Amino acid sequence: MKRVLLLLVWGVLVGQVRGHEIEQVFLRMSLGQEEWSGVVELDALMVLELAAGGKTEEDGTNGWFAELGEERVREFFGETERYWRERFVFEVGGVACPYEITLPDPVVMQGDVAGSPEEGALIRVTVKGSYPDGGGAVEVRWMDETGPYLVVGYRVEGEEGGTVIDPVEFGYSVRLGEREKKEGEAAVTQGEAPSLWGWIKSGFEHIVPLGLDHIAFVLGLFLLVPKWKPLLAQSAAFTVAHSLTLGMVVFGVFTVPGEVVEPLIALSIVYVAVENLFLRELKGWRVALVFCFGLLHGMGFAGVMKELEVPEGEIVRPLLGFNVGVELGQVAVLAMAFLLTCWWIGKEKAWGKIRVGGSLMIALVGLYWTVERIVL
Repeated sequence: MKRVLLLLVWGVLVGQVRGHEIEQVFLRMSLGQEEWSGVVELDALMVLELAAGGKTEEDGTNGWFAELGEERVREFFGETERYWRERFVFEVGGVACPYEITLPDPVVMQGDVAGSPEEGALIRVTVKGSYPDGGGAVEVRWMDETGPYLVVGYRVEGEEGGTVIDPVEFGYSVRLGEREKKEGEAAVTQGEAPSLWGWIKSGFEHIVPLGLDHIAFVLGLFLLVPKWKPLLAQSAAFTVAHSLTLGMVVFGVFTVPGEVVEPLIALSIVYVAVENLFLRELKGWRVALVFCFGLLHGMGFAGVMKELEVPEGEIVRPLLGFNVGVELGQVAVLAMAFLLTCWWIGKEKAWGKIRVGGSLMIALVGLYWTVERIVL
């Protein structure tokens, strides 16, 4: 009885940790020779949550925004500007560049969104600044280690080539180009696009440590049959499937709202965990089912990339690198699971307890995430 109670408490506590739903901020930048500019659309609910210090009671629609009084909505826009200034830093040669911020008129925006109560409110923020009197690396620094993920799309005015896409890790900076100053004149040149390794790293981090729900799914596969050959077969089927839907969503073949995909992903975790309680060996149809779940998870992965606006000629490297990184992340999770449980693998009675207990924990967490993603 004590073990059951401990299991339930543990499951509820772990369930308080939200499954990974990446919130991303996409910044479009233009680097001119004399000045630079950028445009970003911030989700109003995201800013509200950060200003409130955590999750709010709002339901994700713009009803709360439309009902704000004039004084409060102006205060909220002030909070939005402060949020952006505190987290976004543009530098040349390590020197921060001052810049202007322009936001829409909050009262006018309220009127615009009032007629669409089921949609979220996006606040369009424009930034514009000049370079300091010097040269060096042109960089964007993102000073938010716990909030959304910043992705920068940028290009140098007048240069040939498409927009370069760079994801910026929490609390770090990304190099956009170089500013050279010679004989009183300055020229800005664009940096290279992210390497294949950069995208592999991004995909890996999407699993470890950021993808709690995907980690739970992989652990559910591990608990049924802790053997490398069947696990790698399932992992490969999962990767091929999510690569297909990820690519199709990024290319605009179809799209599925996140409020539909995310609860279904959580339910797939519950299903795999509960199935472990009734199966003792891997069935052929389980691999096919994992493939189907991979198609579903790929739609969730697309939340990271679908707004990157990568030019067609540059889409292969990001997709390939990201998917390879995801597969490596899954293998890393499996390797860690083997290391932590190798003493009990092969001992039927002991492993039975681990399989049942672990599967129940995963099912509880997945069920919590399902309810949370539907209700909140």
